[in-house]
Amino acid sequence: MKKLEETEYMEARRKPKNRKIIGCILAVIAAVLLFLFLMKSMFLHTDWKSFSEERIQTLEAEYHFDLSNAEPERYWDPAAPDYRDFFDFFVSDYADFMQNSFFGEIVVSSENGEQGAEYKCRPYTDDRLMFMVHFTKEGDRYKGHLASYTE
Repeated sequence: MKKLEETEYMEARRKPKNRKIIGCILAVIAAVLLFLFLMKSMFLHTDWKSFSEERIQTLEAEYHFDLSNAEPERYWDPAAPDYRDFFDFFVSDYADFMQNSFFGEIVVSSENGEQGAEYKCRPYTDDRLMFMVHFTKEGDRYKGHLASYTE
């Protein structure tokens, strides 16, 4: 009988310690997850924005093309210091868009027919600003993803 009482007593003393240990472990896990989330949001900041007429006019002047035949979707300011802008837009025909709506210099082009194409462009020949446009087929139209940077 004495052995049974000692066992119950020992278990009763152990339970608060186990709860404290489990609580500390959960607090450490929560702190690590919070730290990782904050680091992710700091390094991979994405601020999605929608287009306004003023923003479209600014982009047309900056990148030397006409977006009247395109359907702008969204843009965001990248966190990386070497990139300037990212934005997405839709066009019915990427070749027609690049031939008739872009007025700068196409440095490199890679066309994959119906699947899409990729262009590296310089809006103004004397400028260090460059951008890559990647077109992919989505349904009956092409989605263009533009990323601009300075060389």
